[in-house]
Parts: sequence; structure tokens; C-alpha cells
Amino acid sequence: MKLLEEKVPVIARFDGVGVRPLEFIWRGRRWPVRNVIRTWRQFSLLEEQVQVFVVETGNRPAQLSYFPQSGWWRLDKI
Repeated sequence: MKLLEEKVPVIARFDGVGVRPLEFIWRGRRWPVRNVIRTWRQFSLLEEQVQVFVVETGNRPAQLSYFPQSGWWRLDKI
């Protein structure tokens, strides 16, 4: 996977328990999330707890990070 660390728009499902990415837009293309392979939480440099997702997007894995206090998503790797 290539390191990117770019902010991206994400369509996600929020429920009472957590969040799940459904698709993201990168380079003008929609990338549907077919499966969440792994997820974990870590702290960013700003002491914000970030939720990280490794997802399957068809034939390419990707890593997304969600920053809940800031409300934005980042495409870390694809």
C-alpha cells in the first residue's frame, strides 16, 4: 500500500455503538467499502483518539482514519 495521508470525504454509518465507513471519494472516484478487515484506536499528535480502519475496496485494500473530535477522515494508504 502507498502512504498518502490525504483528507477525503467518506460516507459512513453511525449507530449507537460506533462508526463504519461505507465508501470514500479519492481522485474523483467513489471507492465502495466491501468489507472492514480490521479496526483499532490510537492517539494522534493532538491527543485525539483516532479510529483506524483497514478496508477492502474491491481488489485494493485501503487504510482510513476517522478523527471524531474534528469530524474528518483521512485516507492513509491505498
